[in-house]
Amino acid sequence: MKTNKAGVSLVEIIIGMALLTVFVLSINSAIVSHYKIYDASSIENDIHAENLTIMERLSKLARESRGIVASHNFSGTLLTSSSSTAVFELPHLDLSGNIVANYYDYLGFLKSPTSTYFYEYTDAAGTGLRKDGSRLLSKFASKVIFGYNNSTPANSTEITFLLEITKTLRGQQKIFSNSTSIYFQNKQ
Repeated sequence: MKTNKAGVSLVEIIIGMALLTVFVLSINSAIVSHYKIYDASSIENDIHAENLTIMERLSKLARESRGIVASHNFSGTLLTSSSSTAVFELPHLDLSGNIVANYYDYLGFLKSPTSTYFYEYTDAAGTGLRKDGSRLLSKFASKVIFGYNNSTPANSTEITFLLEITKTLRGQQKIFSNSTSIYFQNKQ
């Protein structure tokens, strides 16, 4: 007579649990690796985009400007052109984008000496396309250097600027640095 043994032995349960544990750990490892790669890629894309957007803005304004001025007061904040600050003088633009003769707008760029914040200040000559005020361009500007081809920035005919953006996420630090030189086409 045959006996019917139903059920699972303790050894079979232990082997099954071990295989399930290996499977779960493998899946977990793959998910963690995926998120690390995604985070690194995301940070790189963010800092590249932020850096290039700021560099394009600075380049465009430098090309449109009459040049650098020694200093300018932006609603109580005095900015003086130096290695961490640049103050551009630009022709004033009316609401249609036309240049208004003998009126100038001033745009200043300042890297905070105590943080990684990078600011833009605007002082418009009147009603026009540019609006008075300040805005934060970046919270992650680890380095900003303005260089001038003259020891007196206001006499420069060329500006060089370097911008370095650094971000850290979950212990991963990514840095993107970019620089360019612009000749002042409208220097008079």
